[in-house]
Amino acid sequence: MKYVCLIICFLQVISCTNHQTESELIVANEQNGIKVRISHSAGNYIDGAVPLACPFNIGHSVESQPKDSLFVILGNSITKDKTLPVRPIAKLQMMDDNLLKEYVVATVPSDTLLNFEGLVTEYAYVRNIVETYLNNYKGLGKTKVMDWSAYKK
Repeated sequence: MKYVCLIICFLQVISCTNHQTESELIVANEQNGIKVRISHSAGNYIDGAVPLACPFNIGHSVESQPKDSLFVILGNSITKDKTLPVRPIAKLQMMDDNLLKEYVVATVPSDTLLNFEGLVTEYAYVRNIVETYLNNYKGLGKTKVMDWSAYKK
């Protein structure tokens, strides 16, 4: 009985890990995503920003809709200048140097665990990390979060 319980616990731990390589991310289900080019990789500094590495990837849409949108891509660090499909889950509106900016918060299409509801409940700490970084990356008081909403096409 001890061995059965140990095996079940081991299988639970193995099934909960969801680490994907960069190549797996790039080929992930392209029909369900918006193609985005990565401009800043997670773990790297943003030029002119506070001396704290960005905890998420940032990219720009390469498709006609939503044109010129900024994307916050949650998950593993993705190499700068890679193009890959993402699955939008939320919109974040901010004032940035007195200009309204809109970020689309997204994951890779194969990550089906995270959605907007989860981002504001079970994974609210992820939303808080995104919000805190974007509220402070240019220095105190230069940016301000205005609104979060579910992503709608």
